[in-house]
Amino acid sequence: MLDRNEFKRKVKIWIKEHPDGTEQALTDYCDELIPAHLFSTNQWLIEQTLEWYRYVLSTREQYTHSTESSEADE
Repeated sequence: MLDRNEFKRKVKIWIKEHPDGTEQALTDYCDELIPAHLFSTNQWLIEQTLEWYRYVLSTREQYTHSTESSEADE
């Protein structure tokens, strides 16, 4: 059985350690975290993780743009 909490913890660490990481790199990392015999039943977890990662990236981008705008106003 896959420990989903451990999976999520490792993904969060990966994101912190790879701030410029790509979706493909994260997908490859997630693939490595899931044992082959459990992959088909947990593939949804990778898809969910990628959706969350896209959200993180868009939030990061919005924050960066708003920070740049406020600095330009000063």
